[in-house]
Amino acid sequence: MYRITVTIATVAMALGVQPAHATPPQSAPSLVVHYADLDLSRNEGAAVLYQRLRVAAETVCLPLDDLALPRHAMFRACVANAISAAVAKVDRPSLTTYYRARQGERNAVATIAKE
Repeated sequence: MYRITVTIATVAMALGVQPAHATPPQSAPSLVVHYADLDLSRNEGAAVLYQRLRVAAETVCLPLDDLALPRHAMFRACVANAISAAVAKVDRPSLTTYYRARQGERNAVATIAKE
């Protein structure tokens, strides 16, 4: 069986850190996430892969070293962008469905918090 992988990479431009005319960094942090051992036709496999992608995204986006709100917001945006890009790259219906359900939960929490 061949190895199936997806690379989680962060790009500073996704966070608006570089000017529009600058070239992307050549050594953006990335991690390879293997998932050949998972059955992505099942919800359980999609859930495990999502967790692996989330952990990889949090790792490459560098954990918070302080509680400053702007840094926290940048970290969260980085993680969200990395996971979204990885889910799109994997392009499997079960993972996409799981991801969208997770996004719906977050949106519901955000809506409740605003009320």
